[in-house]
Amino acid sequence: MTINLTPEQERQLRAVLSRGAYRSVEEVVEAALTAVEQRTVPGFAGTPEELDTLLAEGLASKQPTEDEFWSSVGKRTDALVAEHKTSPRSWRFCIDRPPATTSFVSSAITSLLQKLPRSLFASGKL
Repeated sequence: MTINLTPEQERQLRAVLSRGAYRSVEEVVEAALTAVEQRTVPGFAGTPEELDTLLAEGLASKQPTEDEFWSSVGKRTDALVAEHKTSPRSWRFCIDRPPATTSFVSSAITSLLQKLPRSLFASGKL
């Protein structure tokens, strides 16, 4: 991608680089894009500083990452399927369907759960 700068924008870019805050044009552009993203977060009416504070709090919290969260959902789903397989009423299900079906069911349940809002899990409603 080619970006054409006005003479004023180029002067500003050189001034930022000369102060030593950034080592390259790429770093300046990355910082500028981050600032624009922070100002355009949908539904957020606070200041960029408030957003930075919220992001820092989220990163410092003990909340699981997205991958950890979905891994735990998969483990819980597998446990529910395993529990179902051992309950008395599940014998008919296991006899009527081949074992591969249970892993398909587990995958299908996990896939459906991933489409639900994460807030439902955090609220304990599921």
